[in-house]
Amino acid sequence: MFYDLAHLLIQTIIFFRQGLRGLGYVEGKNIAIEYRYAQGKLDRFPQLAAEMVRLKPDVIVVGTTRFALATKRATSTIPIVVIGGDIVGAGLVASLAHPGGNVTGFTAIAVDVSGKRLELLKDGVPNITRVGVLWYPGRDEDEVKQTDIAARALGIAIRSTEVHAVEESDGAFAVLKREGANGVILISGAFTLFYRKKLVELAVKNKLPSMCEAVGPKTVA
Repeated sequence: MFYDLAHLLIQTIIFFRQGLRGLGYVEGKNIAIEYRYAQGKLDRFPQLAAEMVRLKPDVIVVGTTRFALATKRATSTIPIVVIGGDIVGAGLVASLAHPGGNVTGFTAIAVDVSGKRLELLKDGVPNITRVGVLWYPGRDEDEVKQTDIAARALGIAIRSTEVHAVEESDGAFAVLKREGANGVILISGAFTLFYRKKLVELAVKNKLPSMCEAVGPKTVA
C-alpha cells in the first residue's frame, strides 16, 4: 500500500514541478525544493514539520490538514499553503476569503459541493435512497462528514464504508449491495485515485450507479 501511495506522490510531484516551470521556476536553477513524506505514519508529522521549519524555507506546502496543523504549531511566521482538506473546519484559517495568520490554501470540501454530487446522483437515479460512501480511513474523514451532512438534508441514508486495502474492495461492494445501497460515492484520495479503474469496474459489476469527486490524468490498471 505504501508503494502505491508513494507512486501517486511521485506523480503529484511531477505535476507540481511542471506547474513551477510554467511560472519560470526550475528546480536546481532558481528554486530549491525539500520533500518530506510521512509514509502513512501520522505520528511523524510533528517531527517532519519541525525539520521543515529548521530549513527556513520561503513557503511550506502541505497536502493534509493534519500535517498542516503540526506545521502551524511549529511556526507562526513561515507561510503555509494547504492543498485540500477542510482547512476552515480544522481551524487552520478563519475563512477561505480571509484566512488570517500564516496559513492559506484551497479546498473542494464543502456541504454545498457534497450536496451537489448527491443531487446529480439522484437526478440520474430518481429512486435512490441509500448511498454507500467508499473511503480510505485516516485521510478522507472531512469529506465523508460533509457528505453525511448533505445526505441528511436530502433525505438520503449513507452507508460509510472504510477500505484499508484494494483486496477489501470486492467485499466492500458486496456488503453495500447486500445492505440495499442503490448508489455509491467514491471519496477522492490517494487510494481511490490510484485504484479508480478497479473501483469503477466493481460499481458497474454490482450495478451501483456511482459518483466520483475527481479523476486523475491516467487510468491505472
